[in-house]
Amino acid sequence: MSIQDQKAPTRISALTEIWRKVLNKPHLDENSDLFDNGGSSLRLADHRHGP
Repeated sequence: MSIQDQKAPTRISALTEIWRKVLNKPHLDENSDLFDNGGSSLRLADHRHGP
């Protein structure tokens, strides 16, 4: 297994946590559909730059 493959679960967990915060949906998990839950690249950009 490559080092990239070993890091994948950590990256997935980190991204899932970011989307939980951005969408204010603590129930999201790695199998949740981002778009079905209101996610988009624009939502992330809006959250990142803040009001």
